[in-house]
Amino acid sequence: MRFALLGRLEVSDERGVVQVRGGIPGIVLATLLWNANTVVSVDRLADLAWRGSPPPTATASLYNHMMRLRRLLGDEGGARIRAMVPGYLIRVEPGELDVDVFAGLCAAGRQAAREGRWARASADLTAALALWRGEPFADLPGLAGRLEQPQQLQEARRQALEGRIEADLALGRHEEAIGELRALVRRQPLNEAFQGHLMTALYRSGRQAEALDVFLGLRRVLVNELGVEPSAAVQELHQRILRADPGLLTPVGLDRGAEAASGDEEADGEPVRDGSEPSPGAGPGTDPPGRLVPAQLPAAVADFTGRAAAVKHLCDLLSAGEGTARPGEVTVCVVTGAGGIGKTALAIHVAHRVKEAFPDGQLYVDLRGADKMPRDPGKVLGTLLRDLGVPVPESSERSECAARALAFRTAVHGRRLLIVLDNARDAVQVRPLLPGGEGCGVLVTSRSRLPGLAGAAAMNLDALDAAEAAALFGAIAGPDRVAAEPQAAAEVVRYCAGLPLAVRIAAARLASRPGWTVADLAGRLADERRRLRELSVADLEVYACFQMSYAQLEHSRPGYGRDGALARAARLLGLFPGPYFTVHAAAALLDAPLQDAEDLLEALVDANLLETPAPSRYRPHDLLRVFLAERARAEESPEVVRAAVLRLGGWYVYACRQALAALEVGIPDQRPHEAVRSEPPLRFTDPDRALAWFDAERPNLLAVARAVDAGGTSAVPWLLTGAVYNFYNLRGLWDDWIESALIGLRSARADPDPETAAHTLVLLGYGLAVGGWPVPGLARCEEGLAVFERTGNLRAQVLTLETMAAVAGALGRSGQRIGFLGRVAALRRELGSWSGLAVALGELALAYARADRYEEFFACCDEALPLARAVAATSVEAALLEALGEIQLRQGQIDEAIGTLGQAAAAHRRLGSPLVEAYALEWLGVAYLAAGRPDQAQAVWDQAYGLFEDRPRDRADGAWDRVDRLGVAWHRLTHGRPAGLSGGPPAAPDPAGPAGRPGTRPGG
Repeated sequence: MRFALLGRLEVSDERGVVQVRGGIPGIVLATLLWNANTVVSVDRLADLAWRGSPPPTATASLYNHMMRLRRLLGDEGGARIRAMVPGYLIRVEPGELDVDVFAGLCAAGRQAAREGRWARASADLTAALALWRGEPFADLPGLAGRLEQPQQLQEARRQALEGRIEADLALGRHEEAIGELRALVRRQPLNEAFQGHLMTALYRSGRQAEALDVFLGLRRVLVNELGVEPSAAVQELHQRILRADPGLLTPVGLDRGAEAASGDEEADGEPVRDGSEPSPGAGPGTDPPGRLVPAQLPAAVADFTGRAAAVKHLCDLLSAGEGTARPGEVTVCVVTGAGGIGKTALAIHVAHRVKEAFPDGQLYVDLRGADKMPRDPGKVLGTLLRDLGVPVPESSERSECAARALAFRTAVHGRRLLIVLDNARDAVQVRPLLPGGEGCGVLVTSRSRLPGLAGAAAMNLDALDAAEAAALFGAIAGPDRVAAEPQAAAEVVRYCAGLPLAVRIAAARLASRPGWTVADLAGRLADERRRLRELSVADLEVYACFQMSYAQLEHSRPGYGRDGALARAARLLGLFPGPYFTVHAAAALLDAPLQDAEDLLEALVDANLLETPAPSRYRPHDLLRVFLAERARAEESPEVVRAAVLRLGGWYVYACRQALAALEVGIPDQRPHEAVRSEPPLRFTDPDRALAWFDAERPNLLAVARAVDAGGTSAVPWLLTGAVYNFYNLRGLWDDWIESALIGLRSARADPDPETAAHTLVLLGYGLAVGGWPVPGLARCEEGLAVFERTGNLRAQVLTLETMAAVAGALGRSGQRIGFLGRVAALRRELGSWSGLAVALGELALAYARADRYEEFFACCDEALPLARAVAATSVEAALLEALGEIQLRQGQIDEAIGTLGQAAAAHRRLGSPLVEAYALEWLGVAYLAAGRPDQAQAVWDQAYGLFEDRPRDRADGAWDRVDRLGVAWHRLTHGRPAGLSGGPPAAPDPAGPAGRPGTRPGG
């Protein structure tokens, strides 16, 4: 549902806009919405509804208005309004109330502005302002005049408008803003922010005289009307315009680097000097040190896009290094990330932005860390010394590398140099290349995280977000071409998964092929197995980029056993089909002990082949996962690949069963099977943790089922179907459940035991029926039942018929439900299952009651109640007694109803079910009231009220909804006395309640 207060009061649902007219219903609804999810007292509502003068009958009248409002809002909307002491509450979900959405967008816009992300700030604040349809509570003037909130909203709106215009000006949209700003200034001549923005926009548009005239007009108004001068900020702006300050012509966003167009892909393949020859401009080796000013930075990528926060952070660190570094410290920034993520492009872009802060020059060297033979730091130092015009030590009592490191630190001492060390392998390669003291800045990039580089400011790059990736794609492929096919362009960007190198290659391929449409390119990238090969142009290739990172793992690494162990782990993990995996799932896939698996995962994180978005959860980049899975299929036999996937699926069956055991929920068809793998073990200490695990693993459950199903026959899919059934049932995830059951059914039909398919058919049938396909659902259950009848499995028949009865009940097919329950009772008798028979007869009796078939209900009770008492089925006894008492009350058997309902309450008390006991006491109070015994009615209701009040909020809410529907208990709460107790004989309400059907309870 959607609720709107920023203008006329509006409510909309699937029916469209619900008209809630002004007057008391509108005032009540608007007040509840403004205080959404918070109780508003009856006194407060009455005071607002009757404008400070509520009549004596206001409480009862308000109750009637509330009932009409609920009917007006329909079933869903009406259920949102709850009666809770001392008043009412309306439940609103996140994103449903326009005031909340407005506040969220404003907060996001302000945050983006603080970070210099001006395009995002403008977009968020524009969206926030678009929610306004007029004045808040425009159709409820009586309410608006008595609340402070509308004034607060207007202030927030003004701030959002000022912020949006500031963002637009920072983006260089000054000419477009002039017309809007002139209109705002006319309406709010004392608003100095709008006046200052108009002066800036005019000046940047080449209209200096008009900008100065705006200032004079503002000053005239302020002096004449308020006797004050303009603020210091506006006066400073006036002085800058007078002297034609060129800094005013540059939008703030460009100054801060927040929205500058800049590229974000790895500069792999760019021709850069490797240090084997003297750099251009470097003098002879005999020149004295300090004479040369090297300028070795490669050209920045012209279409660099995004990374605004990263650029700003790095620029701040490097530019502030001289003033903030402690004595003896050097500012070192490390940018890490997977191959192709944009480390080099970012580093070069930042280096060009801050180079003016390093007047003694810039050094650049590619350390070739991803190659099989990375650069030796001693040789790199020799090159750097020659570039600085310093003699290179040829021999020393120290090692060559140590001697050159000393000479290098001496050469750069006291100088302000920027040193870019690109593509480092590890900290060992970098340490000798660092200056020895403050003054210099060092910017390092690496595919590994370099945890051993102490004191460095580390930044690990993630993939571009969708907007940044789309902007980069359009900048290279051509904005007009991309704008003509936005959906296809979005698909291409999605296939590139935010990897800047992939986006650049895809866009370059399209730009070089004018005969292709964007859809043509998207079609070529759609096939996952060909995607990496398609992402290749000239000397740029995603596959080759990944191969370099992967090749580093193929060499022996300390602590990981034999050669290639880490590379083998990486490629097998590429087979994981879901979005992320835990250490336990990885251990099953790798067939490794838990600790060994965690060590391997952490090593792959350090190598930037895995990300860890949350503790104990891991994932590779989407394109990298495709690469690793391809390596697994190329380097491992089909049997090894299949065994790894089956191990994973078997472990998920075990894990789901463990979680359901913690939830104390049964598992259909939980037969032991060799495919179920219990290593590594998993334990859940409480139901909440088990349910949280299920929720977190939901995306993986279907993905694993599909992966296991894709590789041939196996028992794992149908085992997994049974293991996940109750989780999907608890959460109502019927689409997931139906697909899972269909996958399981395919493998179950291949099992030699026909009952395997029958069990899966029943589970599929239930999912289909409650998921919206009742006819095919019940048909699948009938198929399964026929198999169990042929095999003579009575217990399976009972379970199937109980499932079918539940489906029929959920669909409101009372006759069908009664038929199924009758067959269940007959089978329970045949099995000699007396406890089961008591439950079956109890369910059958209640089904008769709900169908208003009272004679059959009484007959069934005559058998069910003694049996329930004999087998100590107290829950069955309590439910039957409560239903019997309600029917007796409905039929005018008041004294009998009082006795029966008293027994029902006592039975619920023995069960330790206070909330259900309260329901029975509630009806007992109605019976006492009908018998003309109001004091006893009030005493019973007080007892029920106490039981409701002690319940947790989520359960008590449902209970009070029940009390509200009865009406009697509601008057007890709001008037202090039940209806009918003040004078005259009591008027008994309809014992069946508004539902018109006895025996109903929430959820029952």
